[in-house]
Amino acid sequence: MPKVSVIIPVYNVERYLRECLDSVTNQTLTDIEIICVNDCSPDNSLHILQDYAQKDGRIKIINLEKNVGQGIARNIAIEKVLGEYIQFLDADDWLNVNAFEKLYNYAKKMNVDYVEYTYNKYFEDTGEIRYRALKIDMPENQCFSYSFSEKYLFHNPMFVTNKFYNANFIKQNNIKFGGHKLGEDHIFNIHTRILGSKAAFIDAPVYNYRIRQDSACHSVNPETLKLIDVMSIVRDLLCKYNLIEAELDNYNNYVVNICVLNYLRTPKYLRKEYDNRVKVFLGDLLYKEYKRRFYKRHSKFYKFTQKIFSVKNKNKYKVITVFGIKIKLKRELNHEN
Repeated sequence: MPKVSVIIPVYNVERYLRECLDSVTNQTLTDIEIICVNDCSPDNSLHILQDYAQKDGRIKIINLEKNVGQGIARNIAIEKVLGEYIQFLDADDWLNVNAFEKLYNYAKKMNVDYVEYTYNKYFEDTGEIRYRALKIDMPENQCFSYSFSEKYLFHNPMFVTNKFYNANFIKQNNIKFGGHKLGEDHIFNIHTRILGSKAAFIDAPVYNYRIRQDSACHSVNPETLKLIDVMSIVRDLLCKYNLIEAELDNYNNYVVNICVLNYLRTPKYLRKEYDNRVKVFLGDLLYKEYKRRFYKRHSKFYKFTQKIFSVKNKNKYKVITVFGIKIKLKRELNHEN
């Protein structure tokens, strides 16, 4: 049994795929399997996968007959997993060379359902790398469950790539990704947080998350119209586990933020329909809050006032703006490289 199964959905990423695969095949922990799901990629990605698979027997390629999106591609790969632990990796991202060794040893020591960890953000347009601390204080070298903080269930990040999962935990609880092409990881992430009776955190930014404007997460995308379906499924999960009453305020805050963030990612010809769907889904009171937050985030006047005076936390620094003058104050952060 391999110690780690890494799952990599592949679609139209030939520019980045070699760097991704090199970061996995060169891991200091070698007892791994690498499951690559070719989601009908129209570019040269399949040939790159085949070339690497010929040289490294740990690589397994699953070829799909039609494009299904990351969520279903990952679900298919989970069914094939043989390893003790699962790491999801996007094909345009990469791992530090000691990632699996560090995460596996920590997960075994803590004996948990999953490990959540810090990561790096790489901005492709500038080449800048920023350490990403989590927005909620999490205990290191201690086990915790969903109830350790009232804000934990919906705290950022809502994606799955900065988590290291016990494979038995995922399989025994039949935890799946949604079939949507946006937000599918929210369903998986929240489900694991609800059911994870033992989780652990480690401040180890071994995952490098690439920010590129043409990715599915950042580009204009008609799939934003289906995000309401995702948020409805999340609500169903809360109801299933009798958490809707306790989590209602956090859930409402979450759905309003999702609606605000994705308006400008909706193609212009669909924005009226998007807004109408949001209004029906949220109801009058939450829709008013949605409009208020939308103004705060996107209004030119509001952005102008922020240039005059604001206080923002930016990774290692607190940035204070007074009459257009920015002052950087170093924040106290401890993390491993």
